[in-house]
Amino acid sequence: MTRQDLDAKMSEIFRRHSVFFAFSAGQYQEQARPGTKYVNCGAGMVCPEGQVAEMTAELEAAIKAFHAADLAENGKTKIIWRELANYEAQITHDITDTAEALKGYGITREEILAEWPAYLRHCLNNDLF
Repeated sequence: MTRQDLDAKMSEIFRRHSVFFAFSAGQYQEQARPGTKYVNCGAGMVCPEGQVAEMTAELEAAIKAFHAADLAENGKTKIIWRELANYEAQITHDITDTAEALKGYGITREEILAEWPAYLRHCLNNDLF
């Protein structure tokens, strides 16, 4: 499963469960159906009350499948390096955000720290600052 596949799967889950995103009262009023009770799921995501549990379970399953496919295709080391770069750990010297992002993969802080010296050396040798 690619990132694009995950995005398409998430969009399909949102459509099927009538999820919408609203970042203001006006956006909410434009999209909410009269008579339907909604739950604010965070980050602007709004879902009809009776569909939250099923929608959440489906999203979690899709994300879990994506993580498994990503691990199978790229391996832990490549994923760790990618996320260290994504969070610019070579600049901040802080892996906290990387560790948080990789929890869903089952990758531990200790595994990230084991890769840190080689990753930092790579950054220094290639002027990635």
